[in-house]
Amino acid sequence: MYVAMFDASGGVVWSTYYGGADMEVGVSGAIYISGHIANSQLSFSRGRLWVCGSTGSATGISTPNSYQDTISTAPAQVMAPEAFVAAFDISGTRLWGSYFGGKGSDNARGIATDKLGNVYMVGETVSSAYLAANTPHRDTLYGFNDAYLVRIFDSVSVLRVRGIRPYCINDTFSLRHYITANGTMHPQNIFRAELSNVSGSFAAPTIIGTLAAPTGAGIPCKLPAGVTGSGYKVRIISSKPFRVSDTAGIQVSSVIPVPVITRSGGTLSTGTFVDYQWYKNGVAIAGATSASYKPTANGPYTVTVTSAGGCKGSSVVYNMTGVGIAGMSSLGDVNIYPNPTNDYLNIVGAAAGTQLVITNLVGQQVAATAIDAKRHTISLNGLPAGVYMLILSDSDGGKKIVQIVKQ
Repeated sequence: MYVAMFDASGGVVWSTYYGGADMEVGVSGAIYISGHIANSQLSFSRGRLWVCGSTGSATGISTPNSYQDTISTAPAQVMAPEAFVAAFDISGTRLWGSYFGGKGSDNARGIATDKLGNVYMVGETVSSAYLAANTPHRDTLYGFNDAYLVRIFDSVSVLRVRGIRPYCINDTFSLRHYITANGTMHPQNIFRAELSNVSGSFAAPTIIGTLAAPTGAGIPCKLPAGVTGSGYKVRIISSKPFRVSDTAGIQVSSVIPVPVITRSGGTLSTGTFVDYQWYKNGVAIAGATSASYKPTANGPYTVTVTSAGGCKGSSVVYNMTGVGIAGMSSLGDVNIYPNPTNDYLNIVGAAAGTQLVITNLVGQQVAATAIDAKRHTISLNGLPAGVYMLILSDSDGGKKIVQIVKQ
């Protein structure tokens, strides 16, 4: 078979053969040319030329991962041709091709398109299987020779990547895309998201996600370990039909925020970031979305933050103790050392304004002061050797009592 395009004055714009390379065989006055195509019809849709016909050729007809990649009848069965359908663009480049048939003789007789780009093919068949699909009007061969009607998805649609944003090292995300024309692939299609190397080459791409779907949607993806920088690209490949999307460059940040939880009195705080979410036992706390949070119960707390670059990071667990228990709630993390001591005591971690009182074992106050910094030092030089009680009291009503030994 050949296909040609002419201009308005009758000049040839382009022309091409289409078919395989097997022998020609004549049978009973009807020519079934193995490697050529008889009974061809053609129709334009969305700037594409759709061609259908019948063939006995095992090569030169289908494109990889099309609806039907291989011929169902052996090439030698010249009396049992196979229907085919193919699409060309207006420059004469074949975009897609597929066999369509079963084990018997299948002929295509006509093809048409509608204004939405849907493609319809009609023909006749003696095959008892493989033609009916997707809730057909009739799913079995009724007579020896039946007609068939098939609606073909606009499988020459083009994939486009969209919704690219800055990513973070080891990020998981949904790679969004859409399909041009009628936006639909084959029901058994699988989308594959691929990542280039750092130079943007897809010579040996890394698969970062897959999705079994006929329509455009988000493909769940995960970046491999060690991928950082701005040289990488992503693309999407469909399996039915085989299509390769455009490419899109991505920026992958290697800076992951590492929030650290500190405690002041009964309040937990972290550093300066863009967004915050506090958790207790791994469950997000409603409304706890600022740099500090005052727990109402004991337990393990964490905070997840978002940096200015859009990357998220989570703290290690901070075990909050003493909430609601007198003498413990706000001073559980204060360190007092050395103990025993010969002269000085260091009090580290108490909030400014915390009151410090030292008593002897009969309850008599022997020293008192107010904490003025995170690290406060008090002299015990004036006290005789012995055992004393150090009492810290904060503005939240919490207390910490520690037995100290003066040597």
